[in-house]
Amino acid sequence: MTRTRPGDRHFLQLAIDLGARQLGRTWPNPAVGCVIVQPLMGGQSHDDPRGLPKPIAFGATGGGGRPHAETLALAQAAAAGYDLHGATVFVSLEPCCHQGKTPPCTDALIKAGVGRVVIATLDPDPRVSGGGVAALQQAGVEVEVSSDPEVQAAAGEVLAGYMMRQTQGRPLVTVKLAVSLDSRIATADSQSKWITGPESRAETHRLRACHDAIMVGTATVLADSPRLDCRLPGMAGESPIKVILDRRRVMSFHDPIFTAGSLLYTDGFIRQDADEFSSLGVDYIAMPQSSTHHDLDLDLDFILQDLGQRGFTSLLVEGGARLATSLLKKGLIDRLVFFRAPMIIGAMGKTGFDGLENLPLADIARWQLVEHKRLGDDVMEVYKNSRAFLQAIGSNHEL
Repeated sequence: MTRTRPGDRHFLQLAIDLGARQLGRTWPNPAVGCVIVQPLMGGQSHDDPRGLPKPIAFGATGGGGRPHAETLALAQAAAAGYDLHGATVFVSLEPCCHQGKTPPCTDALIKAGVGRVVIATLDPDPRVSGGGVAALQQAGVEVEVSSDPEVQAAAGEVLAGYMMRQTQGRPLVTVKLAVSLDSRIATADSQSKWITGPESRAETHRLRACHDAIMVGTATVLADSPRLDCRLPGMAGESPIKVILDRRRVMSFHDPIFTAGSLLYTDGFIRQDADEFSSLGVDYIAMPQSSTHHDLDLDLDFILQDLGQRGFTSLLVEGGARLATSLLKKGLIDRLVFFRAPMIIGAMGKTGFDGLENLPLADIARWQLVEHKRLGDDVMEVYKNSRAFLQAIGSNHEL
């Protein structure tokens, strides 16, 4: 590895931010960003007061995972007539070195004649995992894998869903709850619209757009008739894929929640059901008998693994207390997002988590607060399950 140079953190963070803009749009591929800068002439740039080299091209993974960020940035630089010999490429994830539906990005970088590639983090995909670095080095390209903890943390946050799918076989799971000050999600008679204000609801729609899929259970559909789409102006096309859990098949296929591309998980196969849902473009998924639980819950491990096999890297859960509690008990929640409204519902209200085991205080897991901001009169709190993130991301920046 070579030494870090001035500007590396700046341009790597820019690449990470570019990738973050594509979250929810690139699955099954990661949301990667790429920045290409010109080599410094005479050791310092006269175009930047900080003396940093000039960025000449930018790229972020396209919708559906293609084109890759490097491909787009290289094409942008070529279209502008830049000579890339000796240029430095900053990328938030190790460039791919395998032939998939598109040629390896390492080949394109080598062909372009770039002099240096700086990478925020390595790719855990066994088809890549250090191979991208090796391919570049063998071609004489200087490679730096960042050891900057801030860069690694930033890249890890953006790529966490992809890392989770690669290492654990499932998407990253975020549970979102709108709660009162005393952490109630509804009144005793199940009234829950609207606990939070319009600013929180707008942020919820932004969250939906940043996730590949969104999951609810039967009780939420029957109680709230949710649409689960993104209704921010101009962003209807960014709505996540709907995942509906209906173990006992109580919902009608006429329910408006079932739209083309949705997934329905249920116990047992009923031919008429399957045909009706198929006609709507809904994927009807009957749970295998071997995975059917003896209680009233669907096998969440099976469901998440199945979603991972389908390419989903991030899942937003907007179900009620029962689904959230089931996920929590099984250790399947990676992020918790609370939208907290300035009201007190009282002890008779419904809680976000119910029926948890009574454990000694020392044995109860603690969550890491990673974001806290005001939204109108509400407050949004984001917590991370640090152990789950460490399992997913590991120390993949080490060669």
